[in-house]
Amino acid sequence: GMAVMTWLSIASLLYLFLYALAALCAALVGQILALPVLYVLANFTAVVINYVTVNILATFVYGLDARGYTVLAPLSPTFYLFSRQNVYIEYFGDGLSEGSQIIGISFLHWGYLLALTIAAVVLLAAAFLLFRRRRMEAAGDVIAVRPLRPVFKYCFAAGCALVLGSLAAFLFFEGSGNPSLAVMLLCLLAGGFIGYFTAEILLKKTFRVFG
Repeated sequence: GMAVMTWLSIASLLYLFLYALAALCAALVGQILALPVLYVLANFTAVVINYVTVNILATFVYGLDARGYTVLAPLSPTFYLFSRQNVYIEYFGDGLSEGSQIIGISFLHWGYLLALTIAAVVLLAAAFLLFRRRRMEAAGDVIAVRPLRPVFKYCFAAGCALVLGSLAAFLFFEGSGNPSLAVMLLCLLAGGFIGYFTAEILLKKTFRVFG
């Protein structure tokens, strides 16, 4: 009974936060196809950027542990909770053999779930206020809230610089060793340019963004 109640509490609080995050994404975007994309990015961007950044630094900083990609994991709740299922389970019988029965379970991250619950309330309030204030004629825009469009543009460009730039550097210029600092910087700039250009296309809904 306690194990079921523990699981139900964990799932309910996590889903409350995920629903609040989805509601905020829905208030920000006007294009229905952009909603799932922004939702996925909001859930996993932090851990992906952390992983890419650490791997880039590990290329040039001797001794840096490239496995430290979980520093920002709490900002990606789905990843954090499923990668750190820290529970204490007591088994009746001889360990994990067939026929053993779980008689106790204890979850270690109630404080984190409480923080997610508070964050969910804040996100729902923000989604409500944004939805009331956004213009109806922006319903077809990728980002329906005009003041947040520059934020989206530069964040998207920075993310593309890190992800696309590092991917290109390691795939095409690694050779027999790690890519040089100059090559890495050029790839990061190229990735940032692609991200900026793509964001401008999405926001202006035209390919003529520099003319």
